[in-house]
Amino acid sequence: MLIPRVALTSTTDVVTIPAPATSLMVYNTATANDVSPGFYFFNGAAWTRMTDAASTPSYTIGQSLYGGKIFWLDSTRQHGLIAATNDAGADVQWFNKRYMYNNAIRTGIYGGEYNTRRIIEIQGSGNYAASVAARYNGGNFGDWYLPSKDELNLMYQQKDLIGYLSVFYWSSTEGALSGTDATYDFAWKLCFSN
Repeated sequence: MLIPRVALTSTTDVVTIPAPATSLMVYNTATANDVSPGFYFFNGAAWTRMTDAASTPSYTIGQSLYGGKIFWLDSTRQHGLIAATNDAGADVQWFNKRYMYNNAIRTGIYGGEYNTRRIIEIQGSGNYAASVAARYNGGNFGDWYLPSKDELNLMYQQKDLIGYLSVFYWSSTEGALSGTDATYDFAWKLCFSN
């Protein structure tokens, strides 16, 4: 693998490499503004420096980071999930104009990312929960998504550290009212007021 060597001017530089693809990795040779020599990847909105294991920090639940607050960490305390601190509001509906089955049935950690992509593929453009989450650009990051049922429950467990305002929050996980796995006709949501 050959990684391009470039002289970035800042973490928001989109002139050195015009329209960089999300996840493009480069080796920056310059020291300028907020960049120094080292490996960077483009997160869709800005260049993010990659760190080595010796300098990798350990994070904590409730810590503000990347435009949100950490609500879950794995056992290494180096990987986790971040909740946006800006609330989309209680009037955002789950579906786009009418309900359609989306096969958004993943429930676990990182399942919300798949579900969100799936919902947007089926529902199209509009102002509904998955689309609003995917368009969010908190912290100049463009990788936000609507949480899965289990991710939303983890957020609920940390709601006091995150500081939510609304009562109900949508998950990206569809559920079956009829009790069979074949008939999905609602989406999971959770009340954060109790």
